[in-house]
This record gives sequence, structure tokens and C-alpha cells, in this order.
Amino acid sequence: MARRPAEAPEARPAPARPAPPAGPVYHTVERGDTLFSLARRYDTTVQAILDLNAQRSADIRVGQRLRVR
Repeated sequence: MARRPAEAPEARPAPARPAPPAGPVYHTVERGDTLFSLARRYDTTVQAILDLNAQRSADIRVGQRLRVR
């Protein structure tokens, strides 16, 4: 009795990324947050966050509300 060759698994497309929200996105700074970590979390840059918040310094405070998009 001849064996059938194993079938190749079907290629599945990668799941689509959800569309970003239409309006601005804000984040309230928590202990341990840095501008770098927020930039990575929200897929943006430190400079973009600084610009959105009219900040020159990268100093942030717990409880501060930052626009991140």
C-alpha cells in the first residue's frame, strides 16, 4: 500500500493591524513610564510626543496627561 504525501499546511495571511483611532490619543503617565517607552507603545517617536505637547524637555511626571497621537 502506497502512502500519500503529507499535505502542506495552508498559508494564512498575517492578522491585520487595527486602524488607529480617528481622534487624538492621550496617556496618563504612570510610575515607570518614560517618553521612550510611550513612543514604543504607541508606535511613534519621542520627538513627536514632545511636539504634540509643546514640550522642550523630556521630563515627565506621574499623573501628567500627554497626547501621544
